Amino acid sequence: MPKAKQAVAAVPATRSKSPHVDEFSESPVSSLSLRKKSNKTKSHPRSTLPTRDDKNVNNTDDHSVDQQIPVLKKSKTSVVKETSPLAPYCIRQMEMSDIDSVFNLGLAIFTSKEFPNMYRLWDDFSVVENFASSREFCYVTEIESTGEIIAFLLGMTLTKYSVGTRGYIQWVCVVPQYRRHHIATELISRFVAVAKDQKVSMLLADTPASNLPAINMFQNTGLADKTDHVYLTRRLKPFEGKRNKVSDDGEFHFFYTAKEKHITVRNMEIKDLSSVYDLGNIIFTSNHSNIWNFWDEDVVMHNYINDPEFCIVATAKIGKEVEKVVGFAFGTTIEKPKSSWKYGYLIWTGCDPDYQGLGLASQLYHTMVELFAIEKVRMLMIDTQVNNEAAIKFFRKLGFGHDEKHVYLCNKPMKEEDML
Repeated sequence: MPKAKQAVAAVPATRSKSPHVDEFSESPVSSLSLRKKSNKTKSHPRSTLPTRDDKNVNNTDDHSVDQQIPVLKKSKTSVVKETSPLAPYCIRQMEMSDIDSVFNLGLAIFTSKEFPNMYRLWDDFSVVENFASSREFCYVTEIESTGEIIAFLLGMTLTKYSVGTRGYIQWVCVVPQYRRHHIATELISRFVAVAKDQKVSMLLADTPASNLPAINMFQNTGLADKTDHVYLTRRLKPFEGKRNKVSDDGEFHFFYTAKEKHITVRNMEIKDLSSVYDLGNIIFTSNHSNIWNFWDEDVVMHNYINDPEFCIVATAKIGKEVEKVVGFAFGTTIEKPKSSWKYGYLIWTGCDPDYQGLGLASQLYHTMVELFAIEKVRMLMIDTQVNNEAAIKFFRKLGFGHDEKHVYLCNKPMKEEDML
């Protein structure tokens, strides 16, 4: 994800039956919100600890899976009962009182050692946002006798008005001792049932490429199409914090000229929303499905509302009066509890194909770095589809590496009469 999509110049940086899985160990599954949205406030920045690549930093945030998970009172809305060799449990729709337990369970399972990408992006906002916006797609599994939360699924829908609504399974997690009992499969069954009622035309999910049990589970539920993705990171060096373009309050408005074209780079404004969305539709094509599937109007509006200080546009004058948006970048910062580290996450970058070779992507990137420096970010992160060679080449030249392979899975696009 997200979330998550990178494009440089012209290259853009399902139906399933009732799920059933053969006997295998269910691992934590995550759709890493590549379109990560931030509830940015200055008093509560969002950052993360370094990953396993950051050898010189003490990882104080790597929670053990044996961590005590808060116990919640059993909900009266429990409806589907299961029998386990360990203890009877039930699967029900998530409630507000479950938020804390779900968050802490994610902290315990999504560790930097085992699932570094999932660890980076898991935070309180991941839980609260999903529940607040899509609670009908959020489920938990609890022990009937104690009310302890042992598994959860957080999902949502994405609407591309040109093709319909997609169901997106963002996070699935099961505690180790309750794996191999098809709990994740049952959670996905609930998600599919609601998606069917909402006429969802495609199901999407993603997970680390090394998470083979999760990939097998998704493929058994009908998400057979797999597309490779990659996350890249690099440390932000101290001297890169020097600001040349951005003021202390994050404001900027500067010009440069390349090949006789005059480009302005500035903070995004409300008047730019539609132009940015239209430009993204030109850049993010179905040739890069991981990117195309997640680009919609909501992405533009949510980034503008939640992280306005990390929304950048580049414009060019067409004639004497018309200002055309020719590039944009969206970012956010991510935080983990008890950590002084912050990640700067460059979520979306796009440049008009007609403005290649003007240094536009570099100007957007270096401006974003200055904005991240204001927030004292120490690690930068981007992601893109593996076949987006131009974007990967661009970011490698900037020092990005430490590749973390990832996969996106979906079912086949369907005609309206074949929708869930």
